[in-house]
Amino acid sequence: MPRQLRKIPEKFRRTAKRKYSKENREKFLFSIYRMPDLARNEDEKQCFEQLQKYSKRLLEYFDYYWKTPKEDCTISGRDMDLLKTYPAKRFEY
Repeated sequence: MPRQLRKIPEKFRRTAKRKYSKENREKFLFSIYRMPDLARNEDEKQCFEQLQKYSKRLLEYFDYYWKTPKEDCTISGRDMDLLKTYPAKRFEY
């Protein structure tokens, strides 16, 4: 297992397909930008903050691994609006 992934606690590790998929990348972005908004109490908020932190690390690793195109690495204002407004049920965790 790569060193970057070993530093992430097992609780927050996730798998992804070997080939680049925009849908997989959107799942990581969703956990970074949308999940903390769904917290109902302080414990959930802390858990979501940790999930956000480790999801950022996972996304950095997978962007490197997948050799993600530069245009997909940039999040436009429209993409951010979609991430913030899509219902949580769209992505399965």
